[in-house]
Amino acid sequence: VRSNRSDAKIALTEMANLQEKFYSEFGIYATTPAEMNFPDEVGDHYDVAVRNATATAYTLAAVPRADSGQERDDLDCPELTLNNLGVREPAACWGR
Repeated sequence: VRSNRSDAKIALTEMANLQEKFYSEFGIYATTPAEMNFPDEVGDHYDVAVRNATATAYTLAAVPRADSGQERDDLDCPELTLNNLGVREPAACWGR
């Protein structure tokens, strides 16, 4: 469970770096992982998405896949998010 969550955290951090690169090139943030040439899933356990992307802000999310068992085994961390300010939610799940 923790190693899968760790993979999701790494993916969100990589996506954040790609978002900044995308912004520097196009002047806006990407609205989908595909726009950044990033897959929309992390292994077999998480789906990732861009939420609330605007010209000046974004939130990235990793959600356990319904068929992976992660959602059942990791009830304390139903979703991980990272935004353009570097805010990681829920904080307790990022610290584990």
